[in-house]
Amino acid sequence: MYTLPEIQTIVKIVFIVIASFFLILGSLLIALMVIRARLQQAKDQLAVYSNKLEDMVAQRTAELQASEAMYKNLFEQSREAIFIIDAESLLILDSNRQAEILTEFAKSELIGKSIHNYISLENSEVFRKGACECKLHPRNGNLKIVDVTIGKVRYQDKSCFQIVCRDNTQKRELEAMKTQNEKMISLGLMAAGVAHELKNPLGTIFNSTCFIKGELSVPPPKVAKHLDFIESEIKLSKDIIDNLVAVSKGSAAETISETVNIGSLLDRILSLLERSLIENKIELFRAYDKRIEISVSSTALTQTINNILTNSIEAMPSGGNLTIGVITSPNYRFSHLAPPQEAVEIFIEDTGVGISEAELANIFIPFYTRKTESGGTGLGLWIAYNLVKKSGGEIKVESQIARGTKFSIILPLTQ
Repeated sequence: MYTLPEIQTIVKIVFIVIASFFLILGSLLIALMVIRARLQQAKDQLAVYSNKLEDMVAQRTAELQASEAMYKNLFEQSREAIFIIDAESLLILDSNRQAEILTEFAKSELIGKSIHNYISLENSEVFRKGACECKLHPRNGNLKIVDVTIGKVRYQDKSCFQIVCRDNTQKRELEAMKTQNEKMISLGLMAAGVAHELKNPLGTIFNSTCFIKGELSVPPPKVAKHLDFIESEIKLSKDIIDNLVAVSKGSAAETISETVNIGSLLDRILSLLERSLIENKIELFRAYDKRIEISVSSTALTQTINNILTNSIEAMPSGGNLTIGVITSPNYRFSHLAPPQEAVEIFIEDTGVGISEAELANIFIPFYTRKTESGGTGLGLWIAYNLVKKSGGEIKVESQIARGTKFSIILPLTQ
């Protein structure tokens, strides 16, 4: 049995243990309550932060949506054509309304196609430079000149190029018109000087021809024929000079219509070109009736046909066939509003090198020429066009590369 002191000691120990246990338990409860309070505070703070974050995300989303809507609006309403293309494949991913107008292709036709189908970007260097002037190929085939600006953008999580095109065609046309006007002024000054310088020697030649005719009471037939040629060519030269001066000044030279036998006029023109046809190994085919007559300026018609024949001969440097003919039409309309009337068509057809479709649209523009090496001035067909228009007619051209060209001069049969 334990003695009293031992029991007292044991009781003290148990009391100390129980007191320590409760003390520790109380400390743990206090610590737990502090931690719980802190956790609740952190939870409340987290909820505040979460609400703020949600508000920030919502605000940022709204801003992005507004920014996207604004960009889309600017993209669609832009006055310039805009293409979004893949940076690697260069395929069109998106385009705006102005791009449809400029190219004349619907967006559904543009998307998925290479940008090179529509814009002649020279090389990859253009993408580095970021700007250039290019040719754009619309549906109708009439090339347009565009200023191109290129920048990098992100589109549908891809690295893309944004190509902005501004149509500069009209600006370039106005610049070309200004240059053309300056050339026309120079032509007027030159024509006036040439007219002044040539009329005196032409007058001397004419007087000498008359003198030779007077000295030869009965000249041999060939001499008389060539003297007549000289007189008629002097008259033609004078009229050509007058026409050139008048046209270069923008006015119409006075023309006198007369009854012209087309067959006889063609025979006379071709007789003067006989040597050129032989030297160029060109075979001539005539298809015209010598009974057809028309009221027109003989000088204007002669000059027109001469200019076209000269072009046809030059288009066959290795020889070929030249056909010149005349046909009549009882019901020809010179315009949609004009009533049908009798007309005569003089056609000149060669088997030469031909004219491309792009060049065909420019051949009647003054100073436009493909014969830069041979010193062509680009005035022959322009003069011919103006002379035919002044005669109340029209001139048409059909051509195929390497197959030949056909010019048709269509004039009213009666005036």
